[in-house]
Amino acid sequence: MTEIEQIGNMLIEKKYDIAQKMTEDQKEILKYNSEEYLEGIINNRAEVISIIAESLVDANRDSMKEITDKALELSKKAIQLEMQMDEAIKSTSKYRKYIWDKISVFSEEEDISRQAIIKMAQQIDPLIDHAVYIFSTGYVEQHKERLKEAKDSFFELSAPIVPLMDDMAVMPLVGDIDTYRAQVILDTVLNKSTQWKVGTLFIDLSGVTVVDTQVAQEIIKITNSLILLGVKPILTGIRPEIAHTMVQLGITMDVETKATLKQAISDYFTDATQTKL
Repeated sequence: MTEIEQIGNMLIEKKYDIAQKMTEDQKEILKYNSEEYLEGIINNRAEVISIIAESLVDANRDSMKEITDKALELSKKAIQLEMQMDEAIKSTSKYRKYIWDKISVFSEEEDISRQAIIKMAQQIDPLIDHAVYIFSTGYVEQHKERLKEAKDSFFELSAPIVPLMDDMAVMPLVGDIDTYRAQVILDTVLNKSTQWKVGTLFIDLSGVTVVDTQVAQEIIKITNSLILLGVKPILTGIRPEIAHTMVQLGITMDVETKATLKQAISDYFTDATQTKL
């Protein structure tokens, strides 16, 4: 058995001791201190140490792929546990210290040669550096994905469609409408209108604070898409100052409008009654 394999086997044997030492020293900065949580942290760290140790024992292992997969897995868990990025990165970079502390003690006891230690460093350190890099990029990507999901959920909630009757629904819009939100509104309204077989949709704009050329174009796109689906869109609640601005900008909408949602619904039922008569 070579000196490098000897150290690799030692690290495999001591992986839980190293992982536990890491966790105990960092216990104060961990968000949770329950026994189950700490046990999970220790097991995950022991697996990382095992991958690094086994790379010393078996040169044919694809240790880089193994450490990549594990680092990505841990980045997802860090996001789920709501760990701060600086704490998570700092924790990951500590592997180097604790692994080399154990190697240093063992090397003195077993009189491991300098050449073997240098060769180990050339193998261990790139794996740890790669693990930190993959963990960092994975954490950022997971964080971005969570933010996007939260943003999408927020916008979906900000474009609610409320069915009033079998073939009639209302969509009240509140706040500013940018290109991204307009796309979410469009997707939502088309899906729900088709799903609920909506014949008439009242789009209430009384809560929209600003309507400029871009916003008007997005609203036109939404109404035109509804017409193509066979849904009749009716705009309500356009405030006087916004109507004035639209006239000044030369914005016209080839769609039925009503002053208020109350008036629109009242006219809808009046027309329906007259049609039956």
